[in-house]
Amino acid sequence: KAHAVYQELGAPEDLADHIERAATPLIRQGRSQTLKRWLADLPASLVEKRPHLLSLKGAAALMDADLRKAIQFLGQAIQAFTQANDPAGLARAYARRATAYHFLGDYRASLGDAEKLLELSSWDPKLRDLYAEALNSKGMNLVWLGKPAEGLACLERSLGISSELGDANNLFIVFQDLGASYRSLGDVGRARAYYLQALACAQETKNAQKAASIHNNLGILEHYLGDYPQAFSSFDQSLRQARLAQVPRLEAFSL
Repeated sequence: KAHAVYQELGAPEDLADHIERAATPLIRQGRSQTLKRWLADLPASLVEKRPHLLSLKGAAALMDADLRKAIQFLGQAIQAFTQANDPAGLARAYARRATAYHFLGDYRASLGDAEKLLELSSWDPKLRDLYAEALNSKGMNLVWLGKPAEGLACLERSLGISSELGDANNLFIVFQDLGASYRSLGDVGRARAYYLQALACAQETKNAQKAASIHNNLGILEHYLGDYPQAFSSFDQSLRQARLAQVPRLEAFSL
């Protein structure tokens, strides 16, 4: 409602303030399409001069798996946050770009951003959630770079901090990444256990996009194990959640 009011008033600065305040809940709920529509309502010149909006455009592109565009926007945001001496905004942008680089398969670039995020977040208690995210990102990249022992140690540290914080969104990410790591190492029992914990977090936060993703991961694992009826059920649930989240990319993965 507030968004519509600001639009009718023709107050782009106020609308931008509202989007910056409301963006975190939208991202946590997986509502990338809503965030993209809201950002599209703003003049491009306004977005370009506000680093938080650039970072949010990167986040929306990341959620839609438009990875190169995400990296472009986040690179601009990182430069702007650096010039503005905004460590919290800079840390968030590095966290998002580390994820984008990882999904793109550039694990060394992702690891570099994770290390920068660790430096920015290690000293500030208010950035404890980002410190956990940095450890998680570092851990996943180390696993994929052939250093599983170091990587799993980082992931376990991230899990401990996220558990202390009671952060269901970060816990989802860590559980999912621990599942993927153990699956890559051939420990399918642990992988499935972590995936199920990730699913519980997605259900707790009512995030259909995350639920679709983890149901798809479970389906792949169950198909590998030869449990075809359960795999079919997981893929079906993934499809339902992807349609609820309005993410065609995830729908395609489930078909």
